[in-house]
Amino acid sequence: MTTVAMRHAPGRAPSCRADIAIMRWVRWYSRDLAPEVRDDRLDELTSDLWEQRSAAHRQGAFRAGAAMVARAVRGIPADLAWRRAELRADPALRGVARGWSRGGLLTLTYLVALSALGFAILAWVRIAAAATHGMLLPSATTLTSLAIAVVSVVGGIIMLGAARRRWLAALWLGMGTVLTLHFGFLTFWTLSVTAYALVIRATMNGPLIAVFYWAGLGTVGAFFVVVALAWAPARRPVRSSR
Repeated sequence: MTTVAMRHAPGRAPSCRADIAIMRWVRWYSRDLAPEVRDDRLDELTSDLWEQRSAAHRQGAFRAGAAMVARAVRGIPADLAWRRAELRADPALRGVARGWSRGGLLTLTYLVALSALGFAILAWVRIAAAATHGMLLPSATTLTSLAIAVVSVVGGIIMLGAARRRWLAALWLGMGTVLTLHFGFLTFWTLSVTAYALVIRATMNGPLIAVFYWAGLGTVGAFFVVVALAWAPARRPVRSSR
């Protein structure tokens, strides 16, 4: 059975939530491409999903679905890089790529970076209050790392003003933002009784809180990698002189 038939035949629809979520993601990032390009991508991913499902049949539905989602998340930068290449290849859609790169994506990047900076400021306010009351402070390593991370975020925000180096600023911001969130969280965990109690209660039910924590940091890092790919300068073909 062909992938087109698999995608449209009754009873052959994706059999779990992981399949449905992945196919929705594919439809979203290919939504404004040429119909034949979009359909080819959907057919390719549909076939790949069925192969993964067949290979992971012995693992059980939950493990198979988790493996498929993990692979899909790792492939997000490649998916968006593919979309960017297709947009640039189609003259009718180049304005879409330029408009998104110059407008909404820049605004979203500023928003994420400034949110991380605001979180760091709250952490430093909490540190100052703890020092004033003679409370036990986080380790010197945590404080130093948080300071370096904040400087990195501020530097990355400033670097966003240079359009030609904006992709490098995104990578710099990714590192600084992830470190800021991580060491800011450690600061609150050390100084806040409420935060400490919440974490302890959550960990009593298993390692789920740790999974969500690291998945969240990974998502933030992946966002900035995707942004860097979107802003990376296009490679120009080398002209051979004859």
